[in-house]
Amino acid sequence: VNQVGNYILPSSSRTFHDKGAAQVDAVAKDEKRAYTLLVASTPAGDFLPFQQVWGGQSIRSVPQRTAPGMDEAQACGMHFAFAQSSTSPRSHFSTLKTMKEWITEILQPYVRQVIEEEGLDDDQKCIL
Repeated sequence: VNQVGNYILPSSSRTFHDKGAAQVDAVAKDEKRAYTLLVASTPAGDFLPFQQVWGGQSIRSVPQRTAPGMDEAQACGMHFAFAQSSTSPRSHFSTLKTMKEWITEILQPYVRQVIEEEGLDDDQKCIL
């Protein structure tokens, strides 16, 4: 399992303009919209569906169901979560809530699928 933060609109403190320009505008310098992507793979080399964690307090914080590419993402099993952090309301970092969601929405279905496909006992354990 790995988690990586991704900025929607990357920015930097550098600007470029003609030498000697009196003013240089910085576009979206304060834009901090980001998400955390949780990626997990198995010892067999399979990748589990991704979880995308957005900052915010409600489902309105994640991309809308009508967003471009959403149908394809959901068809791949991708899970969209909101952090609902009590200490940092805009934080996009994983929380206990989002990790529990990852286990129930991504990991457990994968484990059940492997148990069925391999004909294993129903109480087969998984190491995370």
